[in-house]
Amino acid sequence: MSLERIYKEVNCGSITDFKGRKSVIFEVFPQDCEQMSPEEFSSWRLMLSSALNQLPVPEERVISGIQKFLGSKEVESHWYKFYALGDRIFLNTSNQSLNLPLCELIESGDAFTQLLNAEDFYSDVIVREDFVHFNSTYFRMLNLYEMPKRLDPFELQNFGDLMITFRKIQPDVAKRRINTQRKLHHANLYKTMRNLDSEASYVEAENMSEAMMVGEEVMFEAEGWVLLRATDLDELNTKTQKIFSQLKQKDIVVLIETVGLTELFPSVLFGMKPTFKRSHNCPTSYLIDLVPLKKDYLMSKGYEFTAQSGNLVDFTLFNPESLNFNALFTGVSGVGKSMGAQKVVSEEIARGAKAVILDLGNSFDKLARFHKANIFSQKFNPLQFRDSKYLKEFVISVIPEKELSAKLEGKIFKVIHDSLPSIRSFRELIGVLEQEIPDISLYFSELWDFFTNEDVKITNLTYVNTTDFPDKIKAPLIIYLIEYFKRIDGKKIFVFDEVWSFLRKNAGYIEESFRTFRKENASAIAISQGLSDFTSTELGRVIADLSYYKFLFSQNTEGLPGLTDFDHERISSVKSMKGFYSEFYLKSENNRKILRYYPTDLEYVLFNTEPSEKVELTKFMQIYGPFFDFQNVIKRFVDFKYHNKGNFNA
Repeated sequence: MSLERIYKEVNCGSITDFKGRKSVIFEVFPQDCEQMSPEEFSSWRLMLSSALNQLPVPEERVISGIQKFLGSKEVESHWYKFYALGDRIFLNTSNQSLNLPLCELIESGDAFTQLLNAEDFYSDVIVREDFVHFNSTYFRMLNLYEMPKRLDPFELQNFGDLMITFRKIQPDVAKRRINTQRKLHHANLYKTMRNLDSEASYVEAENMSEAMMVGEEVMFEAEGWVLLRATDLDELNTKTQKIFSQLKQKDIVVLIETVGLTELFPSVLFGMKPTFKRSHNCPTSYLIDLVPLKKDYLMSKGYEFTAQSGNLVDFTLFNPESLNFNALFTGVSGVGKSMGAQKVVSEEIARGAKAVILDLGNSFDKLARFHKANIFSQKFNPLQFRDSKYLKEFVISVIPEKELSAKLEGKIFKVIHDSLPSIRSFRELIGVLEQEIPDISLYFSELWDFFTNEDVKITNLTYVNTTDFPDKIKAPLIIYLIEYFKRIDGKKIFVFDEVWSFLRKNAGYIEESFRTFRKENASAIAISQGLSDFTSTELGRVIADLSYYKFLFSQNTEGLPGLTDFDHERISSVKSMKGFYSEFYLKSENNRKILRYYPTDLEYVLFNTEPSEKVELTKFMQIYGPFFDFQNVIKRFVDFKYHNKGNFNA
């Protein structure tokens, strides 16, 4: 058999088979049901059930030959074939005007590649006793022969690739079948010894009959297969044994297709009408749990995180659909929040973003050095940016909060604004303020060693280790760096690693900056030990409210505002496995999903902050650091440690 001979025309997703029958292939993009609350999911299932119930009623048509002479008719119904192939979902149907609720259907041109493991489907097919061989692929069909009474929604997708085929049964035919079932078991109701199975079947038929009368249920013919593919027969047999064991635990009986393969295999292919030789009667309420419509999804492009299902999803801070690009990373120590934040920052830098990183405790040190960041000077010029509002915030950041008032802030701003055109140094500016506000210079007496009249060069990647500065200078330093950050052109990120709390007197300025960041194609990332840090202060609430993305690692969120019961349940369930993966709950206006971050060997070395992990790297750096730059030393270390190249043993 040659696949080429069964198609008359293939044009992207539109197919005409060798008999002239037309169908279309869609790739299906359903909303991610994992991100729905129980109420939202129930509503979707109800809409899906209604959509299936309203599928076109089968049409009668006169058939040819002697049967036509006798006035016989046959029923022609649209058919639907759903495929779950990897993490992609396809629908092949003769109904080209189909709509599904909360699903986007896009005509697909590469579905054949996904099904046949090859772009060229013009290949000879060799049918063996219980498998098919084509395109160097071994293909086996496991028919879903017996199914349990109840099935979790989309549960079959957990077992790998599959195809579910169905068509609507003509209403009068469906009623006759149900009535036959009722009559078959009715007599058993009056026997002396009760037949419980028979009684259950009778009640089921009665309920189905009533549901069909009011339009709640429709009867379908449905059949399904688990599709196994392998590169050799041993692999195919191993996969078969494994899937048999998994399905048995769920009370699902499957049979390997054998003698019917010659007829059934073509029906699996896109564009071919199903045979329904293995079909079962299936009500709508059961069919919607059979159909594969579970898909993990965040964004259409970006870098990858892993869903709990194991499927990969794309994410980027700079998604044009986001209200802003700001993000929070919170979680108790040791659960991976710092590594997660570094993953995002590193990926965005690799994609062209510029950054200013305010670190606390050297968490980002290796990342910064690997990307060849400029290490910020110990001295800076506050007057480098001659903006009155910025300079006012810089000055008040060193004044004790209890001594500040709206009147004093207004006076500071007026003096700065009026005198700024003639001022040549920051010391001179403080001298002018001293004339109007006696003793204000005393607040700067311990800070002058950090100031200079020389401007700091603005670079694309700047790293600041805030532990190198005393606490008194941290607030004005951050104010300066925010202004520095605003002067960087293009896509950019400002990282606060647990130092944002020094800016509590500047909440208004931070709020204004965060609000305008999106217009400047900028993102602010704040990191802390817990979400409670952002809900207990005015500044924290400002940052939380203006952060579109919240990466919530393991922590206690009980009683915290802004979270639903759904959020609390998800956060309480996240877990991380040290050295393997970090799990977190991503919350935004459009996303509510648990994800995992599996670091590569290189990422683990760069982002890990555990003291015990530093010993080997430190020794390696001492040996090779004098001969190679930091980036090359790190790459060599990863090769030695994880890939056993060189048999290095620190």
